[in-house]
Amino acid sequence: MAPCIVLSFDDGPNVVTTPKMLDILEQAHVTASFFVVGKNIAGNEALLQRMAKDGMEIGNHTWSHMDLTKLTPAQIRDELIKTQLAVQAAGAPLPTLFRPPYGAVDDVVVGSAGLQTALWNEDPKDWKVANSATLQQIILASAKPGGVIDLHDIHQVTVDAMASTILSLKGSGYQFVTVSQLQNSKARPGNAPFYGYKSDMFRHHN
Repeated sequence: MAPCIVLSFDDGPNVVTTPKMLDILEQAHVTASFFVVGKNIAGNEALLQRMAKDGMEIGNHTWSHMDLTKLTPAQIRDELIKTQLAVQAAGAPLPTLFRPPYGAVDDVVVGSAGLQTALWNEDPKDWKVANSATLQQIILASAKPGGVIDLHDIHQVTVDAMASTILSLKGSGYQFVTVSQLQNSKARPGNAPFYGYKSDMFRHHN
C-alpha cells in the first residue's frame, strides 16, 4: 500500500491563481483540500463548484482570516457560520472541517466552532519563498507518510512549484488524499492506506 500525503491550500479562492492550481491538480489526477476564506467567495462561486466537481475537499478558513483566539465565542461562530453560508450559497457542499488562521486555536475556539479543527504537520512557508525550485525542495525535504502540507493557492510561486512537486512525490510512491480521507483512514486503517499520524492534528468539537 502506498503512503498517504495531503496537499492543503489556504486563503483562496483567488480568481487568478486558484484556477491554475485546479488545472494542475486535475491534470495530475490528484485530490486536495482547500480551506477557503468566506469573504473571497463572492464572484468566485464557479471555482468552488469546480472544486466540488473535481473531488476536492472544501474546508472553512473563517470569513475574514482573523486570529480566533482573540475573539469571543459569538464572534468565532459568526466568522465560521458566514463562511458556511457563503460556501452553501455558491453551490458547494457544506464544510465539515475548519482550519484556524495562523493555526491559532484553544479550547474556547474548539468549543465554539461546531466544526472539526484540521491543522497540519508540514509547513513549507510558501508565503515567504522566493522561487518555485526552492519551494519544491522544501516540500520534498519535509514530506513524510501521513503528512498534511500547509500551502496557499493565492501565491503564484506555489502554483509554479506544484506540477513538478506532485510528480516527484508520485515518484516517491505517495498517494494523494484529502484531509478527511486521511482522518478516515486513521479511524479505519484497514479500509485505506495510511502511514503516520500526528495525534493533535484533528481536534473534535463535543
